[in-house]
Amino acid sequence: MENRRPKILLILTVFYFFAPFLVQAGILPCGPFTQKPNCEPCDLLVLFVNVVEFLLFRLIPVLAAVVLGFGAFTFLIGLLQKSSEAVNKGKKWLLSVLIGLVIIYGGWLLVDIFLRLMGFTQERWPGLRGAWWRIDIQCGVQREPPIAGQPTPSEPLEPIELPTSSGPTGSKGIEDEEEEKCVKITGKNDSRRIVLIPYNGSEILGIKTCEMKWSKEDLKNKWIEVANRFTDALQEKFDPFTEDNFSIYRYDEISEGPISPCSAFKKVYVIKCVFLEGEGVAEYGGDDILLGLNSFSIHLIHELGHAVGSLYDEYVLDTDEKIKQFFNVTDPTEIERIRNKLREAAEERYRKNGPKNCVKDKCPDWWKDYGAECIEGCNGVSKGFFRDAPRDIMNSPPGDYFGPIDKYYLYKALGLDTEKLKVRK
Repeated sequence: MENRRPKILLILTVFYFFAPFLVQAGILPCGPFTQKPNCEPCDLLVLFVNVVEFLLFRLIPVLAAVVLGFGAFTFLIGLLQKSSEAVNKGKKWLLSVLIGLVIIYGGWLLVDIFLRLMGFTQERWPGLRGAWWRIDIQCGVQREPPIAGQPTPSEPLEPIELPTSSGPTGSKGIEDEEEEKCVKITGKNDSRRIVLIPYNGSEILGIKTCEMKWSKEDLKNKWIEVANRFTDALQEKFDPFTEDNFSIYRYDEISEGPISPCSAFKKVYVIKCVFLEGEGVAEYGGDDILLGLNSFSIHLIHELGHAVGSLYDEYVLDTDEKIKQFFNVTDPTEIERIRNKLREAAEERYRKNGPKNCVKDKCPDWWKDYGAECIEGCNGVSKGFFRDAPRDIMNSPPGDYFGPIDKYYLYKALGLDTEKLKVRK
């Protein structure tokens, strides 16, 4: 036992010094030096996925390039010195690396072709991040959609009788009728009501939509099933979107136009899908929020970040890979044109909204007071804009926390005390 202690101490010391590197590389999902100090069992799966991606797409290519360079150098020196031993040694290094790369990436390519032919795509499995080898694991956040007839992740609500179409009776007015159609799901602060509304139209807020086509009879069970999926939003402690600060209600009548039920702080229209420039997406953020039927509570929180704090998206879209993936183009000239358009759009957003969780050129010194990092890549572009955290809720795929500057602007918008967020007084 005594002989093991120095080894354990050595391992812990090495881990302590390399932990910041592992966090910066996006490998370590939780623990010291990260935004998520407390780890969960499923973080082991996240760690496994991160390690595999780091090895396949970052470490192995670099090591292969180094070894190929060494082998080529040895081979050339052998030729110049007419040394058969050095030539053979160089050939051996080159051949070994090439065989290794063929085995690793050739096997990967065969699996990729097979799965694509079998139709294994993001449309069929929303947990994919655009490809089969990128699985989005969000500990304590993303859950599978509830299946009809089975319990939902949160405590299921009993179906309720819908209001009849005969209208209010007696002395009840329109406001009373609207209150009657709203059912509280969770939360304590009724002055900030997030109201979920089933929407069944072809267009809302100037955006084309896919209609749900629910009948009155279908609404009872289907809508409650969908609404229950969002009950976790205020129970998963995405500060400041917590039960103390907000309440979630559902509006049990299909809407065919924008409405303001139940004195809503923010309205969330739940529909089948949204079409933006011909592309079907699941979420859209603004003063009012559109969410798709397959969205999760983390998507609601992300869009509330836009709607409440006017926060920027912290992901980037202007890399060659992302442009090919999202815009379905391969021509280099077209890729460059789209990249320029994304850059122009980012500049225009920044001119209108100013600095928030994304800043231009450099991070201000006061960010350090709140424990923020300074990472390039934000507002849809990879250069010139900086964000406050490696992978938080405003990124994609979203993390499970708001970055420190995200929180600052959300607290400010809600009139909460920002001083308690400071880590450097």
